[in-house]
Amino acid sequence: MSFIRERLPLLLIALGVLEVVVLFLVGRAWGFGTVLLLIVLGWVIGAGLMLLAGGQAITGLRAFAARMQSGGAKSEDTVRGRPLFTATAALLFIFPGLITAAAGGLLLLPPVQRALTRKVRENTRHTNSFTAFTSGGTVMDGDIVVEVEKIPPREIER
Repeated sequence: MSFIRERLPLLLIALGVLEVVVLFLVGRAWGFGTVLLLIVLGWVIGAGLMLLAGGQAITGLRAFAARMQSGGAKSEDTVRGRPLFTATAALLFIFPGLITAAAGGLLLLPPVQRALTRKVRENTRHTNSFTAFTSGGTVMDGDIVVEVEKIPPREIER
């Protein structure tokens, strides 16, 4: 198991605690009404973004999954365009808190999208699972792993 998967529950708890602390500090400095307004504003922005790009992101992910199953997916398809970033940003805005809203806002910036796309492409491996049955009745499960070469960055499709 990867480092992130092992510690994801702890990281989410820490994020929740940190969000509460930040909201408390902002509430003390600017007042409860301002904090409440910021949270509601985040929900409205998140809902609007989800309406804007949510359907496109889901359609893109379904098409990518279909290409993966048919073996037609290319390494350049691993991260594709704004709708996926916008839908992720929408989820971050909907989560009540200022830290996640700031992270969602950063995800909407094209330079951040290009940097994340480049990073994901550098670390992407394509795998295909298989099960082989031998004549003696032995079953072998495995994965075919193809290391993806580094792809030069290109403009994110709109």
